[in-house]
Amino acid sequence: MLCIPQAGAQAPSYPLKPITVLVGIGAGSNTDVLARIAAKRLSERLKQPVLVENRPGAGGTIASATVAGAPADGYTLLWASSSIPLFPHIYQNLKLDPIKDLIGVVGVARSIRPR
Repeated sequence: MLCIPQAGAQAPSYPLKPITVLVGIGAGSNTDVLARIAAKRLSERLKQPVLVENRPGAGGTIASATVAGAPADGYTLLWASSSIPLFPHIYQNLKLDPIKDLIGVVGVARSIRPR
């Protein structure tokens, strides 16, 4: 899922500059590869660079807090997992409330367990 800071509104001319997608898992992971494939296609479609930046650590909370603290202008996105609503129940001293501070933009992938 791609997320942006809450309360972001876009002008009709969006995007006017490069977009950054933060991934809370290290480079080379399946999550990172999916984010890079999506970023390449999004870049082609929007005619603007879409850059993937890895911010691994603390189960994705570092990347999430960075995006939550970014301006709500749509230029900093988070490649998030479905576990993000659990953060307040798992991590102490969390620097964000994922429900209040982030808003989902689009579901991108879903994993299905083989039978």
